[in-house]
Amino acid sequence: MRLQRPGGRLRGVDASIRQVVAIGPLPMLLVGPDGRIRAVNAELERLFEYPPGALEGELVEMLLPEAVASRHPELRAAYARVPTKRRMGRGRDLHGRTRTGRVLPLELGLHPFEEGGETHVLVTAVDITERKRDEERVRTAIDAAASSMILVSPTGTIELVNPA
Repeated sequence: MRLQRPGGRLRGVDASIRQVVAIGPLPMLLVGPDGRIRAVNAELERLFEYPPGALEGELVEMLLPEAVASRHPELRAAYARVPTKRRMGRGRDLHGRTRTGRVLPLELGLHPFEEGGETHVLVTAVDITERKRDEERVRTAIDAAASSMILVSPTGTIELVNPA
């Protein structure tokens, strides 16, 4: 990770915070209150197929599918009003878009923190492509079964029924 952008340091982010992002074991990026990427690690650059340093200073929306990117600034503004640590992606589909246009299913972790009087968000990203593929395989096998199957949760909610 580059600690400085050409022409000077990105405002509002301490070098030690940027170093934490750089050594994080998961794909991570730090987003400033203006929606610009302040720091990113090599794992995230690899996941999104960007060369080192290409994402810093860019709007985070460049990592989103076009259908979501246009309304994302609105979602960022709503989050900024009540920034909370949370996981995103369980129970609904979230996607990222790579430099080559490939769409990735993701789970995200949002971790807001104050730096220089402004709220920044540390974002961790987990590629769930394999999990989605495995879920589809299981669903295909269940749907192909000749016997009737039903999956009921511990609370009694029907979660899955096969065609048989």
